[in-house]
Amino acid sequence: MAGLACFGRIQAYLLAEPRVDERIVLGRSETPQGKTVENCESDSPAHELQELKPAPSQSFTTLQNDIVVKNGCFGWKHRAEEVLQDIELSIEQSTLTILIGPVASGKSTLLKAILGESKTLAGSVYVSSSRISFCDQTVWLRNMSIQENILNFSPLDDVKYNAVIDACALNDDFEQLPNGDQSFVGSKGITLSGGQKQRIVSLPNVERQ
Repeated sequence: MAGLACFGRIQAYLLAEPRVDERIVLGRSETPQGKTVENCESDSPAHELQELKPAPSQSFTTLQNDIVVKNGCFGWKHRAEEVLQDIELSIEQSTLTILIGPVASGKSTLLKAILGESKTLAGSVYVSSSRISFCDQTVWLRNMSIQENILNFSPLDDVKYNAVIDACALNDDFEQLPNGDQSFVGSKGITLSGGQKQRIVSLPNVERQ
């Protein structure tokens, strides 16, 4: 039965529609699917591209706005009803932007649109780089030890590791677990509470900062 369930998930994945990144990367494309300003003239008015296109000597780090959404309408299926309509958004670099709204108002849809995951039904999404990190509210953990999930593929740096463990208040949790940070999280983190999962999965992001 477990094997049948696995084959079912594989079949659903193989039959799913191909994912197309519809965002426009300002400058050279960093991914095979990412479009550049130079090869998307047919998608946007010329004056709009001229306004957003950086000067030849201007690098990504000197762009005023890292993310720009113009007349954005977003959803999850072709020709489906839009979840969000007429979105105008500019996010400057080195700033903190907080997205607030009631449940099911489309906050996650907008974030996924910036990532290129949700469907852009109208308008354009401009990003200064296609390399954007995202910490989802749905936690993904591997069936390995807590420490391995935190480190991922990075080498162990005891000083940095202990600093972020302390910052995320996991020391008390480790004392309650039979093998501390060497305890296995189980399938989908079944041995951990919801709060523990969130703090463990956020640790690699804290470490990179």
